Amino acid sequence: MTEHQPTKKKGMSGIEKFVLIVVLLIVGYLLLKTFGVNLVEKTEEGGFIERTNEPTNEELKAFQEERTRERNRTQRETNQILSQLAQDFSEETTENIDQYEDITQEEADFFNALKNEYGDQIKKRTDWFSLLKMSYKTFDSVKDLVDGISGTSASNENLKAIKNDQYLTEKYYHLLEKEFKISKEKSDQFDRGTPKTLEEWVIFIDKNKR
Repeated sequence: MTEHQPTKKKGMSGIEKFVLIVVLLIVGYLLLKTFGVNLVEKTEEGGFIERTNEPTNEELKAFQEERTRERNRTQRETNQILSQLAQDFSEETTENIDQYEDITQEEADFFNALKNEYGDQIKKRTDWFSLLKMSYKTFDSVKDLVDGISGTSASNENLKAIKNDQYLTEKYYHLLEKEFKISKEKSDQFDRGTPKTLEEWVIFIDKNKR
């Protein structure tokens, strides 16, 4: 009687190994996509750029809390500040806006920039108030947009970081186009050279938005 020989286990073939690897890659990709982890972003030109400097959920939460504290000033109080500025600008009595109470340094820089930009063109208090009210709304929107991209409340530093990151720059231009109907080409042309400040962006947007 012949002795029963044990059956040898058959190993995976090359094709089976290849199929297994492909399946694992697909599962991994779907998991990353499901949890919102996009490692690359496709540009309109068809190329891919790495995503960097994206704020974490904790950073975004801290940013929102900081912005909420900044907005403790009511709309009525803001309008009172704008009205006083309009009066001072029309009378050309304001020497140092930094001495105004209840405004931030970024706001002071912004108001100074408006005065320098339009001081030779606008003289009436009512015209100044209309401009200040309209432009301050743009200022607030752009600040939210810029700070929201990086997750912190330091707009001019954030603008420098955005300019040095290709993905963030594309994202910033896209949001400007969506919010203010300013083409990416026009934003890119304006942004060439040294990084622009928040107040420079606001003035540019007010002159070009639709």
